[in-house]
Amino acid sequence: MLVNRPIKQTHFEWMNVLDTKTGVVEDKAGMYIELFLCGVHCYMQLDTAYGDTCITDEFLTDHQVFSDLEVDSKVRYVGKDGKHLKEVPLALTSGADITIKRCYIEELKTKEQTKHRKEILNRDLPFAGYLGFDFFEGKSFAIDFPNQQLMWFENGLGLEKPSKFFLSRGMIIIPVQLNGKEIYALFDTATANSLLSVTNELHEAFFNIKRNELECMVEYRPDFAIETYYGTFPCELAFNAVYKNEPLQIETAGDYFNKYAYNNAFGSNAIIGNYLLRDYCVAFDMTDNTYQVQ
Repeated sequence: MLVNRPIKQTHFEWMNVLDTKTGVVEDKAGMYIELFLCGVHCYMQLDTAYGDTCITDEFLTDHQVFSDLEVDSKVRYVGKDGKHLKEVPLALTSGADITIKRCYIEELKTKEQTKHRKEILNRDLPFAGYLGFDFFEGKSFAIDFPNQQLMWFENGLGLEKPSKFFLSRGMIIIPVQLNGKEIYALFDTATANSLLSVTNELHEAFFNIKRNELECMVEYRPDFAIETYYGTFPCELAFNAVYKNEPLQIETAGDYFNKYAYNNAFGSNAIIGNYLLRDYCVAFDMTDNTYQVQ
């Protein structure tokens, strides 16, 4: 599928998460990349639901290495005021260098409700934040999930069987066919163990069941928790080379996240994470906004 050689590539690790309260381990809960951020050895989570890369204020406080970087104050970011660092250098363990033009500084506070969540990495490194879609520097890229590789390409990819995607606020939106109707799914590498999540309105329209009739589960993240409702329904799901025609677990979020997620990714009404794609290599050609799954 990929006829061009990548100009950069790096390895990512799956992080498992242990719930110390229940003893349950959530496998492959996130995609984490080991790197050097302004010379500090650390790891960051790949989260394509962020347009801008985010560095936590906790990391900034613990590692006083950003004094020489220019700060933009009160830059609008996803509907709120904040600060950005400009021209932040990253060095991948593969030897490649990447410059993030603008990093958002995010206040990361571990809430009481997530205190029993323990991340399990192969290395004891500080967590620096989230690598957004800008991590790919606007270049064509591929994610090889089985081999845990990220690849950057200088030009177009010449995909053999491409499908179109579009960009919204710096994020990828993929048209998906669900039960014969087209929906628009945000490509979110940080949504690890959900098959497909849709808005409350779509969920009720597709499956004729109200949210309060579904099972509820709380999915914990390092800095917040998502209330999600789920059930298993007969589904025909298709996008590019992916086709499912079987009962599938489809989720819908609680009130806050239902509003927050879809306001951030304007034009989307669903979220598709890495769970459906773990057996594939997915390539995105940024020269013509096409992608292919193989």
